[in-house]
Amino acid sequence: MRRDDLRQFKNRNVIASGIVACVCFKNRLDIEDNWKRNVKILLKNVVISGVEVDHVWLFERNKYYDMSQELIGQEVKFKAKVTPYMKQKEGVFIEDYGIERSSKLLLKEVYERENELAHAQKY
Repeated sequence: MRRDDLRQFKNRNVIASGIVACVCFKNRLDIEDNWKRNVKILLKNVVISGVEVDHVWLFERNKYYDMSQELIGQEVKFKAKVTPYMKQKEGVFIEDYGIERSSKLLLKEVYERENELAHAQKY
């Protein structure tokens, strides 16, 4: 599906899941700057509140590099916010949609188990 399908969730909180395919630094010169969002995490086969997307990039601070490396090849699930951004395509700027993580990246099984426990404690 296309990212245009995420327009309905613009600036809303969603639940996202996907397979961690790649973790790398955007800029090797900024490895020591912990406050910069210098870590790129590629998620493939992403499902965002029921909408399937081919891939999504997450941009995180340097402290998430080691933790994210351990998750390569595994399916993760987390809460996120759909955010619009501008990208240039064929010389024209267009609005596209990505996500910003708002909870910890957890293995899908762990995330679902924790939510079941939280739901059971409510009732």
